Amino acid sequence: MRWLTYAAGLVVATFVSAPLFYLVMRAMALGPYRVLEFWWRHGQVQLLMQTVALMVGVVAIANAIAIPAAWLVARTDLRYRGIWATILALPLVIPSYVSAFSWVSVLGPRGLLQGMVSFLGVERLPAIAYGYTGALFALALFTYPYLFLPLVAAMNSLDGSTEESSRVLGIGPWRTFFRVTLPQLRGSIATGSLLIALYALSDFGAVSIVRYNTLTLGVYNAYRSLFDRSGAALAGLQLAVVALAVVGLHGLVRRRERRSTTGSQRTRSVIELGRWRILARIGLSCVVVLNIGIPLLAISAWLTRSGLPQSTRGLMSATLNSFTVSSLAAIAAVVLAFPVALWVTRSPGFVGRWVERLSITGFAMPGLVVALSLVFVATRQLPWMYQTTLLVVIAYVIRFLPESLGATRNALLQFSPHYEEAARNLGHGAISTFRSVTWPLIRPGVLAGGALVFMTAMKELPATLILRPIGFETLATTIWSAASESYYADAALPALCLLFVGAVPVYRFSIQPTLRVP
Repeated sequence: MRWLTYAAGLVVATFVSAPLFYLVMRAMALGPYRVLEFWWRHGQVQLLMQTVALMVGVVAIANAIAIPAAWLVARTDLRYRGIWATILALPLVIPSYVSAFSWVSVLGPRGLLQGMVSFLGVERLPAIAYGYTGALFALALFTYPYLFLPLVAAMNSLDGSTEESSRVLGIGPWRTFFRVTLPQLRGSIATGSLLIALYALSDFGAVSIVRYNTLTLGVYNAYRSLFDRSGAALAGLQLAVVALAVVGLHGLVRRRERRSTTGSQRTRSVIELGRWRILARIGLSCVVVLNIGIPLLAISAWLTRSGLPQSTRGLMSATLNSFTVSSLAAIAAVVLAFPVALWVTRSPGFVGRWVERLSITGFAMPGLVVALSLVFVATRQLPWMYQTTLLVVIAYVIRFLPESLGATRNALLQFSPHYEEAARNLGHGAISTFRSVTWPLIRPGVLAGGALVFMTAMKELPATLILRPIGFETLATTIWSAASESYYADAALPALCLLFVGAVPVYRFSIQPTLRVP
């Protein structure tokens, strides 16, 4: 059984890391001279610096939002904490390109806010919706739930005895948080920050809308304007190197992680906010207005201007297509992630760590790069697969398997393998042990990972644009086609459908179980 797990894990790691091998092969085809020429003539140094600057800024702002918000929800006497927690997690279902469209529509030079203040004599608002500022806030305000959710769960599961001991010794709540609580959350912060950093590195929709050049946009421009796949591969390889460096840094942080026993869950004392309660509500309200209010305001304005379409046939077809391919990708990701998660949790070691790292490289690479690698393989080796929905599903699995892998890995770490050993000692086989012992314990985490894969696949844009069959439309491509031509009204109803279709499973399997605040 163990060797079967190893073999399956190696197959999955090879399958997911195939785009990385494609990047290396195509970049090597350039030769040293053309590599240097491409590096300097196409401004790759500047693109690299801008990409890293955006990644660092997004992670910093997301941490500044998620850590205080999680602490307020999990540890204080803030009223309606469950409602606040749910609202603060909702940006998880909003695609970055929808958020960017809404920011431009509301805060742009000709946006709704400009129209509201024009009668006051304000001729032009600052261009905060474009460039670095626009990309920074459009991504940070909609990616912080990747950190907020695990932090709330971690704070709820920590043993409160160490904090109580600190308070008994006369240390105030703020010093207790920074000296006792925060060090125990280092692993959760590192994991959430890793997901945010990789998302910022690989984002295509938001940065293209707000006109901020990054390596991802450079890959797209090289592919479209020059039709130079080797040059696009070189730009993508730079992106992959940065992503692997971030993953390596995450591994160093996790090695230094402090663990706290949770064997006896004691009731934690609730911290009274006192006079800070009003300020906390104002701060959380500002976050909600920016990440929920602005998109809803923009979509409502688009619908008000145009009204509902006379025919919804195309919308229903796009919704069905999105649901089908995303569901297939989620099921496949859950199945493929299990052997890798089982390997790295039950038999950790050097090989296991590298298998895990290779398995998460797909999330770091933009969907465009993954799509190009699959086009290369399909056109040369598997022509029958080119421009089929199967290729779209494969791209989704490569991109988003790390989300299922992380959830399954954490679920397996929550219970001791001694339970499985006891079942085997009682005469149960491997399949019977999994069905009666392992699966009931890991099911919530596995379903949560599958829900995340489903939602992110629903939102995936560049890979879908490249790989979809002719005439195959999804909600993401429908929104992009309309909004990229400034037909915002035509994008409003598909955007609402995308939010509602994705919100239900994500809330049921991911947000709701995590946000059980006392």
